[in-house]
Amino acid sequence: MTDLQRLRDAERAKRLFVLGAVAIVYGTGWLVFDTHATRIGETVGTVSRIYQDAWYTVDHEYRGVDYSANLGRIPDSLGRPPVGSPIRIYFYRNDPARAFFEPRPHVSTQPIAAGVAVLGLVAVAEGLRRALRSRGRSVESGDTLVMPLSEMHWGRTLGGGVFVVLLSIVIVLSLGLGWESGGPMGLLSLVFVVAIHGGWMVSLFAVAYVSAMVFDPGRGLMYHRWGLRRACMFSYRPLSDLAGLETQEFFYRRSRGYRLVLHFQDGSKEICGVRCPRENPKGPEQQIRQYLGSRSIPLR
Repeated sequence: MTDLQRLRDAERAKRLFVLGAVAIVYGTGWLVFDTHATRIGETVGTVSRIYQDAWYTVDHEYRGVDYSANLGRIPDSLGRPPVGSPIRIYFYRNDPARAFFEPRPHVSTQPIAAGVAVLGLVAVAEGLRRALRSRGRSVESGDTLVMPLSEMHWGRTLGGGVFVVLLSIVIVLSLGLGWESGGPMGLLSLVFVVAIHGGWMVSLFAVAYVSAMVFDPGRGLMYHRWGLRRACMFSYRPLSDLAGLETQEFFYRRSRGYRLVLHFQDGSKEICGVRCPRENPKGPEQQIRQYLGSRSIPLR
């Protein structure tokens, strides 16, 4: 196995660990919350109110606490018991005020939740296998050229930090509400959870995302490294694939800008993302050319 293959295996292992951890957390969380929310109790309550002839309110006690549940319209099969009559009812144990006249079967989502958690475990196991296979890979040499792509900035950190704090509060409150609410999680609840958790992650990236393009002739590699506050993820490519550089001019909404484009041996190209200042737009290109040229790596 080549050094590049070992390095790529190590990076795939990192991504599998992250994906596996997310799947395990959300799968087991979903499993626990759904099991907790759909536990049903059975008791005998007392009819306390009847309105519109068939709509019932029933009082009952659960764990020493009195509850008054509006059960809605009573089924015809149960007749019309008068106020003060005992009546058998069913209720959600973690939300006793939500009660109903007949057993309420639920389509269990536990197989799906368990499947998500199992897939997470499989991803972690595969990540561990790749991590073990990547042993012996090289480390970054001391002679590299680092071209920053994205750096932390106080304005971005402040703006994103506000959303991180607000969405963190919403997430904590929604977890508490979800734990206390009875019944299975509906589609709207699922969309809400995905939206606020996704928004929290986007805000976190706005606060702490950093990235850079690195040229490492000592190992014959170029790579994009990124992470939150500190780069920890890498995408490797052989430096020999790089065929040329170009500073392109572009126009956007009546403004002019410049971008650095990398050309590769297979004919593909990539917009590097390196900032090209207007006062010296070809500065990054010249810096890379000079650096690689001094190490006998010519570019067109």
